[in-house]
Amino acid sequence: VQANALLSATCLTVLTVDPWASLDLGGWLSAAALWGATTFTRWSDRAMGPSFWARTAASSLGATLATAPITAAFLGTVALAGLVLNFPAIPIAALAVPGVLASLALLPVWSTGAEALRSPLNRQIFHVRAGYNQEADYIVEQLATSGLRSVAVLHQDDAFGKAALESVTRALTQRGVKNVGMAAVERDATEVSDIARKLAAGHPQAVILVASYTSSAALIKTMKKQGYAGQFVATSYVGGKSLADELGGEGSGVWISEVVPFPWGEGTALQREYNQALQRAGVPHRSFGSMEGFLAAKVFTEGLRRAGKEPNRARLIAALESMQGWDAGGYRISYSPTDHAGTHRVEMTMIGPGGKFVH
Repeated sequence: VQANALLSATCLTVLTVDPWASLDLGGWLSAAALWGATTFTRWSDRAMGPSFWARTAASSLGATLATAPITAAFLGTVALAGLVLNFPAIPIAALAVPGVLASLALLPVWSTGAEALRSPLNRQIFHVRAGYNQEADYIVEQLATSGLRSVAVLHQDDAFGKAALESVTRALTQRGVKNVGMAAVERDATEVSDIARKLAAGHPQAVILVASYTSSAALIKTMKKQGYAGQFVATSYVGGKSLADELGGEGSGVWISEVVPFPWGEGTALQREYNQALQRAGVPHRSFGSMEGFLAAKVFTEGLRRAGKEPNRARLIAALESMQGWDAGGYRISYSPTDHAGTHRVEMTMIGPGGKFVH
């Protein structure tokens, strides 16, 4: 693999997941340092051959020169000491490269519902949970079925929140549910008094929460304190257990959409296997997040089994794509060469008395 091509693909992937990373100084420095180190190393190899000391010196010089304009512009200085400090650092960091590359080669699942990672199809990405579009559709369908025809939406002010807001807005339009108010909140912000008043002003029958559990809990508490008595419904992103713990006694009645099997259930083989695995590992608490990780591990393990005794990236992808209607234990995953969605299944849970979930 050409170094520049790999670096470009990595940067593109990061920006696809989080476009705001383009404004992160650390990201600019990392990309520039890697480009400088690899470029100067290639020049050194051509001029002096693949000598260890020549490569180390070239990569140190390349990383320092490539990052110098950025540090000068944003930090007002150029760290020439990096020329010396990089000598021991680069060989040590190089030891981690095989592990990093292996993780990239062997990580076929993502814990996200972002549509940008689903369409167009990327053959190296496999999903084990429904996307934000399916989740938004289900939430709005449940609200409409319950007679709740006007809603307000709180969304996180970042790439995730904006993507999820698009999904919710589309679902509201398709089902004829009226959007009577929207507000953005910074990630994990808890001062939401003005936002609460803004959302309540439209007299919504329900409030959809597309934000972190800290911000969502703060809004629920504040709106209840201000006299709002409508329905709150959060997406799976919130982290159901974290939201329930944060709300305490004020959480009863809050709906949360979920995209993996109910962790506290025992009705399917997958749920029982998950619980047994936690017990063996000495993990005392169940959660939707750990259930998603467990499911991803099962899918990955089945893919490796099907890939044979000498698995590689191509064989693993082909093996996963052969899992059409595979039963993970009461939860079916289905892939094909043209569809890596895995599942569209979404369920609704509710926080009950004492913070326990009703399913």
